[in-house]
Amino acid sequence: MSPKPTLRRPFTRTLIAAAIAASLAACGDSDSPVAADTEVAADSVTRTPGQFNRIAVFSVCAQTPDGCESDASTSAEIVAASKDGGTLIYTNSPDESIGFVDITDPARPAALGTLAMNGEPTSVAVRDGYALVGVNTSSDFVLVSGALAVVDIATRSEIARIDVGGQPDSVAVSPDGRYAAVVIENERDEDLGDGYPPQLPAGMLVVVDLIGEPSAWTTRTVDLRGTRALYAGDPEPEYVDIHPDNT
Repeated sequence: MSPKPTLRRPFTRTLIAAAIAASLAACGDSDSPVAADTEVAADSVTRTPGQFNRIAVFSVCAQTPDGCESDASTSAEIVAASKDGGTLIYTNSPDESIGFVDITDPARPAALGTLAMNGEPTSVAVRDGYALVGVNTSSDFVLVSGALAVVDIATRSEIARIDVGGQPDSVAVSPDGRYAAVVIENERDEDLGDGYPPQLPAGMLVVVDLIGEPSAWTTRTVDLRGTRALYAGDPEPEYVDIHPDNT
């Protein structure tokens, strides 16, 4: 089996992703700007009206097996919040896991643990009590594969996995919770021909109908070939969102 393809998106130990009322800091060692036990209390931060004000920091490396003494890279690339706003779920691509943080008290974020994804998590969205995680399981840039993992947020366990036929790169849930849209990028090899497209297979969009229990959810594929003038046969969509009217 060929080595797993290296994604274009960079991972650094100092990457910070902000969501709801807390920040998740990615770090790889104790010399990182944010140490594992760093906590910024709400009353210690100068507030500026009309601006985003950081009130707390949570270090992703604190939830890795070797902690923040390791030089392993970590990431909090994509972050979503539970429906009640009390739990954050983040993707940690280098560790092939997702993490959970309790922000019931936003000024005191607390670790809730991680869950191995058996592949690279690329995006996460929330539908009711479930986290929907795009997982890239491709062996290379040609033999592409991936899934939408359905995770029970309360138990932090995977309860279903839906094949999406390629490398998922973004997940969005319709406002009415009726369906999820999953962008399948099927990205190109940047080291092949200086990274110029076309490089098949083409990307696409997968719609997951969220009807009934997750084990009963079904998929529909939307062909995106021909939707752009340049390299029309090799679309590589990277992001998807859904209009408030659910279209």
